[in-house]
Amino acid sequence: MDIDLYQEYSDIPENTETYAFFHDFIPRGSSASGCVVQGVKKDENPDFTMMWAAVGFPLTSVAVPVWVEGKDNIPEILKVNEDLKDSPICYGALTLKKELFPIRWGKFASKYYININALTNADNTGIRQKIIPYEDDIFKKTNKMIEVWRNDGKIDKKDIVAHYIWYNGLINTMFYEEFDINLIFLK
Repeated sequence: MDIDLYQEYSDIPENTETYAFFHDFIPRGSSASGCVVQGVKKDENPDFTMMWAAVGFPLTSVAVPVWVEGKDNIPEILKVNEDLKDSPICYGALTLKKELFPIRWGKFASKYYININALTNADNTGIRQKIIPYEDDIFKKTNKMIEVWRNDGKIDKKDIVAHYIWYNGLINTMFYEEFDINLIFLK
């Protein structure tokens, strides 16, 4: 559609409710998650294959890596939490999504209009703007770890577990400090 909502609406000051028609974009109001499977280079160890998962509404979630080689070691942030009745990251993402789609009347208004100012704004306080630095930290640290593995030619499974523990804490901190959402999975 050649429409960039970030660019079009990012110069509006924070707390200025601004609605944009939100349909036929890659994420939709009904999107439940997003993922990218990152394969390996030619002749590279297939154990390096991983999935970047954004669980919950993609625009309010954080992309995190998960390795097949991690086997049963699933990050706590992605596991169903009985207190939340959801995975912590999905719970946080869906809680934030409500700020983007606050209209609760009409068949189409609640589904197709996004409060774009809550996502991005001139004061750099939008939901996505607050998430990006944390997500960038995850990308950087993950890429450094993968480079070490590539040089070694193998994965150190202890690195996977330590990485999951690290980003569990980072994401928990982000939701609490940036959005006052307590994911309560760290007991």
